[in-house]
Amino acid sequence: MPRWHGRPVFCLVASDYSVDGQGNREITQTQTISLDMTVPTSTANAPTAVADGVITITWTATDNLSGSDGVWLWFKFGLTGIWQRSSLSYQSGDSGLFTFAPADGPGTYCFATQARDVAGNGAAPPTGAGMACTNYGETATHFFIYLPVILK
Repeated sequence: MPRWHGRPVFCLVASDYSVDGQGNREITQTQTISLDMTVPTSTANAPTAVADGVITITWTATDNLSGSDGVWLWFKFGLTGIWQRSSLSYQSGDSGLFTFAPADGPGTYCFATQARDVAGNGAAPPTGAGMACTNYGETATHFFIYLPVILK
């Protein structure tokens, strides 16, 4: 069976046998070949808030036939921002993590991954809200109320 990285990449079942000149028939030979035309899926997870430094995004990718090849990381700044593929390198495999350094300063960063499988099928670029959003560099406001203390 043809394989790519150990996984089938075509879909065909063929059976054949031969008969010699004396009418002896061999056992039927069957070959199964699979063709992967399905788009892989992926998920991304990120913390809800990061005060400073980098944001770590974990990801998983799956493909039920040829297998996951890897993912690209996409991000947008702000909930209504424009999706951009990050400058971080494509990561191969079924899971991993990206270390993202926010360049647009404090605010909300949303993330999504775009998977590709071993057969070359690729998921569409992200739209909408994304898979995970992180509030970056925004600290909570603390209010202090001072009350007078009366001692008797």
